[in-house]
Amino acid sequence: MRHRRVDLTPETQRQLERLSRSPAFLHQPAALIPQPTSAGFRRIESTWSRTFLFRSAEAAAAWNADWARVIDEPGARPPALVGSPGPEVGDPTLALVARIAAEVMREEVLAGTPAPEVEAGSRFELTITHVHEIPAFPPSPESLVLALTWAVIDVGGTTHWCVDSAREYELGRLPPGTAEFLTAKPRYETVEDVSRA
Repeated sequence: MRHRRVDLTPETQRQLERLSRSPAFLHQPAALIPQPTSAGFRRIESTWSRTFLFRSAEAAAAWNADWARVIDEPGARPPALVGSPGPEVGDPTLALVARIAAEVMREEVLAGTPAPEVEAGSRFELTITHVHEIPAFPPSPESLVLALTWAVIDVGGTTHWCVDSAREYELGRLPPGTAEFLTAKPRYETVEDVSRA
């Protein structure tokens, strides 16, 4: 493995198995598979760019409190990233990708990366990319890598910090079709208002 391993919680592993085997996914039209590159492999990539806007001090304070809880409570996830109390993620594929990204971000913050604290008027940008590389010839191994980039940008447009993280899935421990499932949406972008009711 070139990167640290993606460690899925048992709950996320079960959800991945269920969704990657669902009739809705299995009966989708097959995506066009890119031709091998000059490096001798095919590369399939999907990216979800999420921008979270904090228009009020209350929304920013709630986000920061949620991250404090993530640090203090075992197993806690940043709620806005997975849909509650933030905007709901209606697509099951994206909801699962959000859950996996939230788990990796939590691990990074617990390992010492600063929590992404925000203020009113700032924004949080998260890019989630899955890269599936398929070798044209053995014995090169197939790989599936998750890359995350996130940044807090203040009201004036200044980036306070930016984090890059990459993890690799153990394909042998995942259900067949997982790589295809996680790269099913080639490019997706959302802008999400974070607020408290």
